[in-house]
Amino acid sequence: MDALIRHETIELYRRLLSQGPTEEQRRVLLALLRCLDAQDLVQPTRH
Repeated sequence: MDALIRHETIELYRRLLSQGPTEEQRRVLLALLRCLDAQDLVQPTRH
């Protein structure tokens, strides 16, 4: 997974958390982060 995409996703997550996301938004973002983590394990990020 592209490290930039992962970084942007984490930034978006932090921004939403600071605004008090709905439970659904929080679940979707956590699922996306878990998916990105799993991708990193399968195909390590190349720098």
